[in-house]
Amino acid sequence: SSRPVRNVLLEWEMGEDGKVVITIPRRQDWLGRIANIFFAIPKKRQLILDDEVGATVWSICDGEHTIRNIVDHLCKHYKLTRKEAEVSVTEFLRQLGRRRLVGFAVEK
Repeated sequence: SSRPVRNVLLEWEMGEDGKVVITIPRRQDWLGRIANIFFAIPKKRQLILDDEVGATVWSICDGEHTIRNIVDHLCKHYKLTRKEAEVSVTEFLRQLGRRRLVGFAVEK
Protein backbone atom coordinates (compact mmCIF):
# COMPACT_ATOMS: atom_id res chain seq x y z
CA SER A 1 0.00 0.00 0.00
CA SER A 2 3.02 2.31 0.06
CA ARG A 3 3.32 4.96 -2.61
CA PRO A 4 6.73 5.73 -4.14
CA VAL A 5 7.49 9.46 -4.43
CA ARG A 6 10.34 10.98 -6.44
CA ASN A 7 12.83 13.12 -4.52
CA VAL A 8 11.73 16.75 -4.96
CA LEU A 9 15.35 17.97 -5.14
CA LEU A 10 15.87 16.13 -8.42
CA GLU A 11 15.15 17.44 -11.87
CA TRP A 12 14.20 14.98 -14.57
CA GLU A 13 12.94 14.88 -18.11
CA MET A 14 11.81 12.21 -20.51
CA GLY A 15 13.36 12.39 -23.94
CA GLU A 16 11.67 11.59 -27.20
CA ASP A 17 13.52 8.29 -27.31
CA GLY A 18 11.86 7.20 -24.04
CA LYS A 19 14.97 7.65 -21.90
CA VAL A 20 14.68 9.45 -18.59
CA VAL A 21 17.51 11.80 -17.61
CA ILE A 22 17.67 12.54 -13.87
CA THR A 23 19.84 15.46 -12.73
CA ILE A 24 21.22 14.97 -9.23
CA PRO A 25 22.65 18.02 -7.45
CA ARG A 26 25.73 17.75 -5.21
CA ARG A 27 25.05 17.54 -1.49
CA GLN A 28 25.11 20.96 0.16
CA ASP A 29 25.61 19.82 3.74
CA TRP A 30 28.96 19.83 5.56
CA LEU A 31 29.81 16.32 4.38
CA GLY A 32 29.23 17.30 0.74
CA ARG A 33 31.41 20.38 1.12
CA ILE A 34 34.26 18.43 2.72
CA ALA A 35 34.06 15.71 0.06
CA ASN A 36 34.19 18.41 -2.62
CA ILE A 37 37.45 19.78 -1.18
CA PHE A 38 39.17 16.40 -1.47
CA PHE A 39 37.53 14.97 -4.59
CA ALA A 40 36.34 17.95 -6.72
CA ILE A 41 32.80 16.65 -7.08
CA PRO A 42 30.78 18.30 -9.88
CA LYS A 43 27.78 20.47 -8.93
CA LYS A 44 25.40 18.17 -10.81
CA ARG A 45 25.53 14.69 -12.26
CA GLN A 46 23.14 12.84 -14.47
CA LEU A 47 21.64 9.41 -14.26
CA ILE A 48 20.10 8.04 -17.45
CA LEU A 49 17.37 5.42 -17.32
CA ASP A 50 17.57 3.99 -20.82
CA ASP A 51 15.46 0.95 -20.01
CA GLU A 52 11.85 1.43 -21.10
CA VAL A 53 10.44 -0.40 -18.08
CA GLY A 54 12.61 1.58 -15.64
CA ALA A 55 11.62 4.86 -17.30
CA THR A 56 7.96 3.88 -17.04
CA VAL A 57 8.25 3.02 -13.36
CA TRP A 58 10.09 6.30 -12.67
CA SER A 59 7.38 8.33 -14.39
CA ILE A 60 4.66 6.62 -12.33
CA CYS A 61 6.42 7.32 -8.98
CA ASP A 62 4.32 10.40 -8.33
CA GLY A 63 2.97 9.60 -4.87
CA GLU A 64 -0.49 8.84 -6.22
CA HIS A 65 0.11 5.27 -7.42
CA THR A 66 0.77 2.39 -5.05
CA ILE A 67 3.35 -0.26 -5.75
CA ARG A 68 0.45 -2.59 -6.57
CA ASN A 69 -0.76 -0.10 -9.23
CA ILE A 70 2.72 0.00 -10.76
CA VAL A 71 2.90 -3.80 -10.86
CA ASP A 72 -0.53 -3.96 -12.52
CA HIS A 73 0.55 -1.37 -15.08
CA LEU A 74 3.65 -3.39 -16.00
CA CYS A 75 1.65 -6.60 -16.27
CA LYS A 76 -0.77 -5.01 -18.73
CA HIS A 77 1.63 -3.00 -20.88
CA TYR A 78 4.62 -5.36 -21.03
CA LYS A 79 2.80 -8.71 -20.82
CA LEU A 80 4.71 -9.81 -17.75
CA THR A 81 3.51 -12.35 -15.23
CA ARG A 82 2.56 -10.92 -11.87
CA LYS A 83 5.63 -12.49 -10.23
CA GLU A 84 8.02 -11.06 -12.86
CA ALA A 85 6.53 -7.60 -12.47
CA GLU A 86 6.62 -7.74 -8.66
CA VAL A 87 10.27 -8.81 -8.58
CA SER A 88 11.30 -6.18 -11.15
CA VAL A 89 9.41 -3.33 -9.49
CA THR A 90 10.46 -4.10 -5.93
CA GLU A 91 14.13 -4.51 -6.83
CA PHE A 92 14.15 -1.34 -8.95
CA LEU A 93 12.40 0.70 -6.24
CA ARG A 94 14.75 -0.73 -3.62
CA GLN A 95 17.74 0.49 -5.65
CA LEU A 96 16.17 3.92 -6.15
CA GLY A 97 15.40 4.10 -2.42
CA ARG A 98 18.99 3.23 -1.46
CA ARG A 99 20.25 6.03 -3.68
CA ARG A 100 17.63 8.39 -2.16
CA LEU A 101 16.02 9.06 -5.51
CA VAL A 102 12.61 7.99 -4.22
CA GLY A 103 10.91 7.84 -0.85
CA PHE A 104 7.85 5.90 0.19
CA ALA A 105 4.65 7.38 1.58
CA VAL A 106 2.84 4.91 3.82
CA GLU A 107 -0.78 5.30 4.86
CA LYS A 108 -1.73 4.80 8.48
